[in-house]
Amino acid sequence: MPKLLSSPKSITAMPPPPRHRGFGVYPKPVVLAAFRTDPALAQAFMARLARQLQELRARMELRNIRSARDRVLQYLRLCAGPPGRSIVIEGQLQDIAAEIGISREALYRTLAALAAEGRLTRTETTILLNKREDA
Repeated sequence: MPKLLSSPKSITAMPPPPRHRGFGVYPKPVVLAAFRTDPALAQAFMARLARQLQELRARMELRNIRSARDRVLQYLRLCAGPPGRSIVIEGQLQDIAAEIGISREALYRTLAALAAEGRLTRTETTILLNKREDA
């Protein structure tokens, strides 16, 4: 029997969107009843779990990249929104450094070097990957 259905009292929800730290605990019977009465809710929950699993795998792969430069570039590629070139910086850069497993100094140096090479353009709230990066 899956652990979700066999554990006794409560279900710990998955964390909220990235960069937020917190969990919610809901009574197991309430959650299971909601899934039974609303299959769309159950399907949305499973889709969220699948996305979170994919994100976790991507983060694990990211941490296996040895070069800070390559790690930062890959992180930016993964985070780039449509059309795949812009990244909105939420929070502080040191949070990104911690998320990808490098020091904040290494992140700042790497971003400065990439900007000097013309690989990206930075503002206070956005990083734009330049066209040649997409190639």
